[in-house]
Amino acid sequence: MIVPRERLAAYYKWRTRFLRPYEDGLYVVKESTRSYDNGLSCSNEHGLAMLAAVTCGQQADFDGLFKFYNRFRNKNGLMGFLQQMEQGKFIPAPWGGGSSSTEADVDIATSLFLAKNRWTSGGSCHEINYLEEAIDLARCIWEHCFDRKNFMPWIGDWCKSDDHEYNKVTKPGHFILGGYWILQKEDLARRERWKEVIERMVAVLQQQLTLHPKTGLLADYLVLADNGSYVPAKSRIENKERPDHCTEHSCKAPWRLAYYLSLTGDTRISNLLLAQGTFFMGQLSHGGIAPDYALDGIRTGKTKYFKSHAAPVRFLFGTLGWNDRYDEMIEKTKNAESGGDSMGYTIDLICTLQFNGKAVPHLLG
Repeated sequence: MIVPRERLAAYYKWRTRFLRPYEDGLYVVKESTRSYDNGLSCSNEHGLAMLAAVTCGQQADFDGLFKFYNRFRNKNGLMGFLQQMEQGKFIPAPWGGGSSSTEADVDIATSLFLAKNRWTSGGSCHEINYLEEAIDLARCIWEHCFDRKNFMPWIGDWCKSDDHEYNKVTKPGHFILGGYWILQKEDLARRERWKEVIERMVAVLQQQLTLHPKTGLLADYLVLADNGSYVPAKSRIENKERPDHCTEHSCKAPWRLAYYLSLTGDTRISNLLLAQGTFFMGQLSHGGIAPDYALDGIRTGKTKYFKSHAAPVRFLFGTLGWNDRYDEMIEKTKNAESGGDSMGYTIDLICTLQFNGKAVPHLLG
């Protein structure tokens, strides 16, 4: 598989700035304007980095990232959310170091299945069996990150106990349909379960569209109601005062969902993506994609423009075949702020790498 030169250039530019060696592996440095973030590495960025490395055919980088991930798997076999540098050594961070983020582990498992298809095995002596590692992680995800009655993901393994306050909470930012589609193809032991996960997520997305059909915006957090439906959360969650807004979590949905559409052509989410695309196109006349929206489309907070919000919309416009708007978003993403840390650059990179340059045919015109 030949990787286009401009995509390799984007990867190498990102790599130079954000990948660092650690013992026999590699990690993503969490470059941040917030002093308390410096010296940390985050599993969410690590998963995206592994996807980027395998997409660009960078096996040495991929194996280095794998080794770091493998070093910081927790008791449930999942990558700890945060690692902290202390006296020259990484340790699980006091907050979040022992618990997982479902999003990260799904990206890592997906990348391992892709690595299996591309290289079969890794390591200097072929000691890394990508398929075995991928299947093992997929099993851990299913056992520790999912409400198996409702086939919906928790925020992480720390929410799995029945009496946890977030046991009925899920995040549309974790609706990584493209990743689950790859899992249902490759993880044969749990194939039917991953299929059901996709079906359930699609149904929830369709239901969310009925709440705000003019915007298609998704809340950062959804809560399972007594009637079995998922509704935007109202109470404070993970220090988010407005969990029913679309901010730094659900801002990834236009890319995550459009990527799934580009892989599968599943038209059941087309109306949602068209609603989002139309809404965001209208936002361009107001300067760009804002970092905080109420679900009815009202902007809240300060008017700033971040890469982590712009790049997913760029991906969506490209998938919809709105080429002029796609080109406009290239410039807006380039000129957008990082958002205070390295995540914006990493999301920008993976949105660049996963876009195949083609619109979904039935959406053209």
